[in-house]
Amino acid sequence: MKKIENISMGMTWTSFAGCLYGAVKKAGLYEKDLVWMMGETGIAFHFIMEEKSCPSGPTVYNWQQEHFEMADRIGVASTVLVRHKDPKYHTFELSQDYAVDEVKRSLDRDVPVITWAPTPVLEFGLITGYDDAEGVFFVKDCASENPDPLLYKNIGISQVPILFVQSCYAKVPYDGETTLRNSLSYAQSHWNSSFHEAPSYAAGRKAWDNLLGTLERKDYDGFGLTYTMNLYADSKRKIQQFLSAAAGEYPAFRGLEAAEESAETTAAEMEKIASLLPFQGPGMSSVKDEDIPEILDCAQKALKAEEKTMGVIENLL
Repeated sequence: MKKIENISMGMTWTSFAGCLYGAVKKAGLYEKDLVWMMGETGIAFHFIMEEKSCPSGPTVYNWQQEHFEMADRIGVASTVLVRHKDPKYHTFELSQDYAVDEVKRSLDRDVPVITWAPTPVLEFGLITGYDDAEGVFFVKDCASENPDPLLYKNIGISQVPILFVQSCYAKVPYDGETTLRNSLSYAQSHWNSSFHEAPSYAAGRKAWDNLLGTLERKDYDGFGLTYTMNLYADSKRKIQQFLSAAAGEYPAFRGLEAAEESAETTAAEMEKIASLLPFQGPGMSSVKDEDIPEILDCAQKALKAEEKTMGVIENLL
């Protein structure tokens, strides 16, 4: 039996970021704080909305590629396995066996493993230990105090059955200024996304169109709107904090101070929206029809400010 104790996930609504932070900090692979990690990896800049604000929006993207690249930007080497459970695939169970072995190898190195939905909570979580006698993994998610162990045979099995494990195994030195430039380039690329891999979803600037559209039509998913607005209020604040810190750290990027000012406006407007949509639990909507005009007004102001932020970043690059 193996169990890694005293793991602290990053305090953020973006569960992958919280898990990655918890894993790399416990393993001694990253020294900076959560704001720096979310900025340097680029995940703070993620903004993905479905046409009717489906709560899946923040997690609909290419995990295989993006999660590897995010870790790589901060000098962390990792392996990423993604397999969808689909009747047309013959080898899912073999992939589960491989994942079990990979997870145990990482845990034996005292490195927690990031996985998808290790509990009924449809978020990323951490695998923190294993017990061969019982055939279970010990797990940690963003919501439960002491979640039930996960059977080896159930890894990758959930309401949204995707087998995902990411194990980090080494770090290499990286240049902070180069990583900053790379993360800002990623932010620009995400902002300018012309299409998204899933129908009815959009990223970056076009995600704002989806948000404003569903608010104007009033055809939003109530829980989805509540959840996504709370999540993005958190990530927009992380952007503002990251830009502020980066402007002070790297003289070549002092121009980011102007971007930080408009990012502050975006974060503040999103926080106003979140205050009107208090999170009450999975599946719960806190939307009040009478608040929609104010939410729409805040969203329009947030978008206008973010356009300024991205304009400054584009000019700096």
